[in-house]
Amino acid sequence: MIAWVSGSAALMHRMNFADSAMLGRTTLYELVRDAILKNPWLGYGSGAFEEGFRLFYPESLRAVYDKAHNTYLETAFERGVIAAGCSVLLMLALAFHLLRGVVKRRYRWWYPAIGFSALMLVGFHSLFDFSVQIPAIAITFSAIIGMAAAQSGPARDCVAAR
Repeated sequence: MIAWVSGSAALMHRMNFADSAMLGRTTLYELVRDAILKNPWLGYGSGAFEEGFRLFYPESLRAVYDKAHNTYLETAFERGVIAAGCSVLLMLALAFHLLRGVVKRRYRWWYPAIGFSALMLVGFHSLFDFSVQIPAIAITFSAIIGMAAAQSGPARDCVAAR
């Protein structure tokens, strides 16, 4: 009971802090968007968000951001709009491939369904955070997507599918 009370108090404190932090994130998103518009085609270099963003960082903001807290904006900042667009198109093509596997396969259709669900979850979460940049999440996500993509094709060679 004591752990629940102290845990809920910590949660409420964090939720109050999250409200003020989101105001900082919207400001951050606007600053990153403005920086992207200054060099939209080539970006500022892969992996150079922290160093490159310092050029556009106003002194009035006290927080230090080493990530954009939006994978899509950070990709466009680092690699340019064309490369970021190609990355998004690649993920959309993968999503359609997985969804086609869910619809067309009769045997083990849940593999592409799991992959499609993971892709949608990670893709949506990337709007608000940078979880794909954490190695453990990236490796697990890649393994799930690889397994799902491999099982999304036709099951011609499988004896049980006949």
